[in-house]
Amino acid sequence: TLDRSSAASDVYKRQALYEALAGGRANGARTVVTAASPEKTDLARSLGLAPLADTPSGTAYFAGVIEDVLHRTFVLASTADRAKMREGFPKQIEDRLARHVASFYEGAWARAVLERKLSVRQYVITLQNMHQYVRFTTRLLGRAVACSATTPLRAHFAKHLAGEVNHEILIERDLEKLGESVAYLRDERYANPATRAFMVLEQSMVSFECDPVLFAACPLAAEGITAHMDRAFLEALRDTVGRGNAELAKKATTFFSSHIETDGGDDGHWAFTMGLLKENLPDERKLGEFLTILELAAQSFTDGFNANVEDYALFSLPG
Repeated sequence: TLDRSSAASDVYKRQALYEALAGGRANGARTVVTAASPEKTDLARSLGLAPLADTPSGTAYFAGVIEDVLHRTFVLASTADRAKMREGFPKQIEDRLARHVASFYEGAWARAVLERKLSVRQYVITLQNMHQYVRFTTRLLGRAVACSATTPLRAHFAKHLAGEVNHEILIERDLEKLGESVAYLRDERYANPATRAFMVLEQSMVSFECDPVLFAACPLAAEGITAHMDRAFLEALRDTVGRGNAELAKKATTFFSSHIETDGGDDGHWAFTMGLLKENLPDERKLGEFLTILELAAQSFTDGFNANVEDYALFSLPG
């Protein structure tokens, strides 16, 4: 809802209006509503808001889709105001991702780990499903290099590619330590539906859309979540996997331990990607599109992990 402080008729206050709308979007708002007072009517119409018919109270309101209003607010702003709006783009991305990070750690998979209730069978299923997209990571990053129009973009994805080579082998070794067949994993295992949803999204960004900036939302979602896995989480996972066998626990969790050590902090992939985005989201339309892909990526990534517990509750530990 627009209030008087952010929706005054003075068009030079669009910066405050934009920040209020962006805050609403960050909190999951999909629509904008404002009372149709005389001082708001001209601004409301200029932003594409239309009268809302038959409101119960009898008060007249204007309403619209929040993405449309954000776009119009950005387009109608002065050049200086648009520059100020763009300065806040990274924080909007961080805020959106923070929401999804919180959702991930409240989900079934993370809770099962932290409560030491994840079974070894569910951990094996987790690794098997992760292998489905991890083994394609370098190929997808190679496509991102190929469809990047600028040298900085190509350099970014080339560097990221170099850091992802053979990561699927870590998963294979972890599974071997648990007595699982790597041949079956490589040749016959396929992704479950929840895992496939994440894979389809990232593949489409570099194969059909051929947009490396939008594609960046997928690794940002994944690595933004894993960047928040700390030593305490790793110890909980090892307790779950090892069941008293500390040596086995360490040998069978190398994939997660390697990512806990590399994805977080200023030198991690997540921070690396955030730096790239500062230069490649020129306007609100592109930011809005990126946030949409980020939401889909984070949700499908989280759903994939949770499915490894929820779909296989038969194997859950008692307690």
